Amino acid sequence: MSQPNYQPQQPGWGGTPPPQAPKKTNVGKVIGLGCGGLLGLFVVVLIIGAVVGGGDDGKPESKPTSVSAEDKAKAREAAGLPAEPSAEARKAFLDALNAIDARIIKPGKDDQAVSRGLNQCSSVKSSPDDTEGLAKSALGRFTIDTRFPEINTQETGKKIVDAVRKHLCPDF
Repeated sequence: MSQPNYQPQQPGWGGTPPPQAPKKTNVGKVIGLGCGGLLGLFVVVLIIGAVVGGGDDGKPESKPTSVSAEDKAKAREAAGLPAEPSAEARKAFLDALNAIDARIIKPGKDDQAVSRGLNQCSSVKSSPDDTEGLAKSALGRFTIDTRFPEINTQETGKKIVDAVRKHLCPDF
């Protein structure tokens, strides 16, 4: 068997090598970073300008208005709520709740108890003859149904409604 006859590779096959590309300079990077930096600075300046001085939207500034006592009374009446109770009526209502069970009023929450009583007045006004429904809503409104299952009864609810009617909304 004969071996193929290979010729050794000759240097420079294909003629002269192609010319080399010129070396890159960092000028493009510098220009790119400079433009990007300027754009970023411009955005920051715009944001600061909008935050600091951008309050003029063409609308007049709105100032808080106070609501007159007459307007408050009209709003309460429209919502089915009586006027704020006098100090005497408030104390009598809180005393009545404490007489039913001292735990009904949460410690330090007299205002909350009065507010819930006034809200119960709206139920009394809308359904004055629904004794069972009013008792049930009073138990829920004063969270007796979830906090004190042992007094969560129609009797307790009716006592609360009686106190509400007597001291907070006697005209309902």
